[in-house]
Amino acid sequence: MDQAEQPDDGPCANKRPSAPESGAGSPRRRPDRARLFFALWPRPALARRLHELARAAQAVSGGRVMRRDTLHQTLAFIGDIPRERISQLIAVGRTQRFTTFGFELDLLRRWGRNRIVWAGSSTPPPALCALALTLVRQLSDAGFVLEERDFVPHVTLVRNSEREPAFDTIEPLVWMVEDFVLVESIRTGKGANYRIVERFAAVNGPAGP
Repeated sequence: MDQAEQPDDGPCANKRPSAPESGAGSPRRRPDRARLFFALWPRPALARRLHELARAAQAVSGGRVMRRDTLHQTLAFIGDIPRERISQLIAVGRTQRFTTFGFELDLLRRWGRNRIVWAGSSTPPPALCALALTLVRQLSDAGFVLEERDFVPHVTLVRNSEREPAFDTIEPLVWMVEDFVLVESIRTGKGANYRIVERFAAVNGPAGP
């Protein structure tokens, strides 16, 4: 989640540490440290449709389209930590108990202060909010310090946009959540690359292909 211009209240409003968009403007990391976050990661078909939406939005708002392989929805941003603590993050991820759920991305919005165009849901399901809030609460209990901010579910599509998109509602994109992931953000000379460290499946069965 971006350190962005966000509403004070929303469908998932409940003061909690938020997740700044991982990788943005980060310096190169020491080899004994890692920059990590928990996220929902779209399947290839959904990622492709989100990227098409991003290109359509960029055509009217300007800016830089996010790469298709980087599109995600942050659940909890941990930040830069010693690599020896990654096992603690995996342990927290494995304690989450949730069943498969779905929701629709049907909104297109722009945060003017940091010029980000993003896709979101007008009706985030309680299961999504609960997963994010439980993750953050347990991370805090495990000694991880996170920034306090309301959870605003969104997928960043365009950065450095120059103007509002010409449309703010979109044909709904259905996201079926069968798992979530722990991701490492790795800075390179060409920007951020993401490596999935661990995948955590819903309790009613493994994620599909």
